Amino acid sequence: MPAVPFRVAASVPAPAGLCNVPQVGRFVGRDDALRAFGSAGNQARAIPLYADTLADYVRVLGEDHPDTPATRNNLAGAYKSAGDPQRAIPLYESTLADYVRVLGEEHPMTGIVRANLANARGST
Repeated sequence: MPAVPFRVAASVPAPAGLCNVPQVGRFVGRDDALRAFGSAGNQARAIPLYADTLADYVRVLGEDHPDTPATRNNLAGAYKSAGDPQRAIPLYESTLADYVRVLGEEHPMTGIVRANLANARGST
């Protein structure tokens, strides 16, 4: 089963004042391009761009913004799709811990990441 990617910035409203951060619009556009690379099977191109995007999310939005772990989930999915579940697993584990902390155990996104992690562990 392929990992379930997230549509960053679509599922959770931005915190008050975040719409004044010009980078957010570029992040959403960058995420769309990354998903296109992944859909085309070009994980080698997507992986470094996901890593850069994740670093930008951490820097601009912080670890507690839900889009940050969503991007980490997508990076993990790119690694798994590229045949490297050993690199995906720690990213999924970190994403799961973040979602449990930020969104709670019962949130649907937490469940999706839990399933992605189980799937990656089954691939090793």
